[in-house]
Amino acid sequence: MPGPRAYTTATRTALASLANGFCYFPGCAAPIVVFVEGQPFLNADIAHIRDAKPGNRYDENMTDRERAHFRNLILLCRTHHILVDKVRSEDFSVTLLGNWKRERETSSPFADRPEVEALAHSWSTTGRPPASALSLPIDSAVVAPPTATQLTPYQALWPRFGVVPFMDHLGVLSELQEWCGVAESLSAAFIDGGGGAGKTRTAAELCKRLQSLRPPEVAVAVGL
Repeated sequence: MPGPRAYTTATRTALASLANGFCYFPGCAAPIVVFVEGQPFLNADIAHIRDAKPGNRYDENMTDRERAHFRNLILLCRTHHILVDKVRSEDFSVTLLGNWKRERETSSPFADRPEVEALAHSWSTTGRPPASALSLPIDSAVVAPPTATQLTPYQALWPRFGVVPFMDHLGVLSELQEWCGVAESLSAAFIDGGGGAGKTRTAAELCKRLQSLRPPEVAVAVGL
């Protein structure tokens, strides 16, 4: 049976995306991702606002599913996780940690997304998860990229921000655009490549190009 630490992949991704690259503890400069010999490693723990087990901030009326929900979680570096949960747990209330979560996530590049704003501002002492799930954009046309100084080196590579200018070196985007113009009732294209090769960015650029080139009188559904 899933426990209070049965986090979904979407929950982990949302926390990493909305953390702005750093531990949620105010003023902490510990990055959530560090590179060692060129390999990325997670440098943060998922911490519960309302404790996973009986303790200072434990709410016996919550289910384990609610304890593992995005709404009840923040990211802390190992040092601050120990401080908050073990060394001085009595100094860190549910309200205080909830404020950290709201302040951090409303200052993220996704803060103007309605679902993010709703998740951040609907936080209350009830601990009940909202009805809707968090949906993150992956296209720079959806979220205006922040300034380069607001991004970590890791975030600067994300397709959603489009910080690095897109270059169709191999003509893949042009081929895909031609493929989209073929009059077929059903057709599919497969893009293969290693991690970081640009598959997601190419697909996002294709969607943007199709949206910009379609005649106003023609209905075209594109998405990613």
